[in-house]
Amino acid sequence: MPQSPELATQIYEAAAETNGWHDPKRDIQPDALALVMARALGDYTAVVRLSAAAERHFEPRWFGEDMEKFGWWFNYGEPGPRGAEHRHLCRRSQCGRTGNDLANYQPAECSRSRRDL
Repeated sequence: MPQSPELATQIYEAAAETNGWHDPKRDIQPDALALVMARALGDYTAVVRLSAAAERHFEPRWFGEDMEKFGWWFNYGEPGPRGAEHRHLCRRSQCGRTGNDLANYQPAECSRSRRDL
């Protein structure tokens, strides 16, 4: 989106219309990247609906010895969370604190070089 916000917005709006993110009569499928875009564009109707779909379909749960970790299982039947979907949802969880999801996809500005690390 940063390279062409107008085009990204048009593509997003077409996807929202096609997938029924604004139509309360339609059962929608969860989409982590759509959720990031909806938040960034201020489409709170889609945010609410996509978040609810994620809760229903992505199998969120706490785990770990003391239930101190959180992840999404995606109904894969595996012993732990993994995959690109999990990464996007983790970003979404962290981004939700600032309200600017796309800022987390920008290169970080840093005055330190690799040698300093």
